Order: sequence, then C-alpha cells, then structure tokens
Amino acid sequence: MRFGLLIGLNSRGNDDSSGWQETLEKARIAESLGIEFLSTGEAWGPSSVPWLTAVALNTSKVSIGTSILNVFSRTPAAIAQDYAVLDELSEGRMILGLGTSGANVIEHFHGVPFTKPLRRLREYVEIFNILISGEPLNYDGEIFQMQRGFRLNYHRVRDHIPVYIAAITPKSIRQTGEIADGILPIHWPKALFGQLREDLQAGAAAAGQPDKPFTI
Repeated sequence: MRFGLLIGLNSRGNDDSSGWQETLEKARIAESLGIEFLSTGEAWGPSSVPWLTAVALNTSKVSIGTSILNVFSRTPAAIAQDYAVLDELSEGRMILGLGTSGANVIEHFHGVPFTKPLRRLREYVEIFNILISGEPLNYDGEIFQMQRGFRLNYHRVRDHIPVYIAAITPKSIRQTGEIADGILPIHWPKALFGQLREDLQAGAAAAGQPDKPFTI
C-alpha cells in the first residue's frame, strides 16, 4: 500500500486568494512525510496544468499528476506539449491521469460532441506516447489522422511518461490494461479490487504483455 494525496488549487474556498499558498505548504509537508503521489483534477473549474507547474517547482521527490483530465477539451498534442514542460520542470516526476468525463461536462461546458469516448481515449494515449517518445507523429486512426511526421522536441528527462486512466466499465477497464500504466478506479468497490486486477491483466495479455506491471 502506497499513499497519495489530492491537492486542489485552493484549500480555503473560492473567496480566499491565499488558499493556494497554504496548499503548496501542505504539498511540501506531505512530501516530507513520505506521500508518494500528489494529484489534482478539473471538471468545470480552473485548469489543472498551471497549478501542476507550481506544485512541481515547490517539491523535489514526490510524483505529480492529474486525476483526471478529460480527452475532449484538449488535443493529444496540446497535452503532450504541456507535459513536456512539466516533466522537464519536475525532472521526470509527472504522471498523466486521463478519463473521458461525461456528456454533461464535455457538451455543456466545453461545447464538444461526446462521441466515441473509448476510441478517443485509446487514440489519445497512443498519440501522447508517440510525441513524448520523440518519434515522428504519423498516425492513422478513426478520429485522428496526422501524416506530416512532426516531432515534439524538448529536453527529455525520459522518453515515456506514465499514463493512468479513470475507468469503471468492463470495456474501459480491459482497454486500460492494454494501453495504460495504471488505473484510477473511481467509485470502484474495495471488495472487488481482485477482479479489477484480473480484468486489467486480461487486457494487458490481449495486447501481448501478460506480465505488464500495473499501478492501481
């Protein structure tokens, strides 16, 4: 068992502009106590990405990530660009937590059609991985087609950033086992964690990686 902590932008409420400073101090304390992962998410609130920069620059050892970002409001290349900077600033401590969100947020906050969420999630992860690896981006998917071979050039600390996916449906869990490094099991009952691990391993095996290590 390892421990992580959710750290939102403002720990004192929306009307107190000093809350973010207190939260950064809590992040430093959490790191000193051995917390291994600090994460933050967004739905219809402020963007997580600038906040992650502040957390990265005020810590030195703890892993940092999102739980979760949706795959509709930013292109996969845009989040790869953001994470390229974050991974360099944090010296390789970033984790990308992704999910599909739902129709209400995607269509009525971002104004984007909520279509083919599972397929979009798969293609998003594959494109993100290509760009972070430094390989040329040539991709022919159902949703995304890019054929000019652009590369994301930056000072790489590593050529892979772990991707965790918030998955709760059987199809999404199996796909997560295929394409991701970890899962964020939102609303998943603790008594069924054994079944969750079996389903993840089945997905990994279907992708030809039966011994793939996985973080829950």
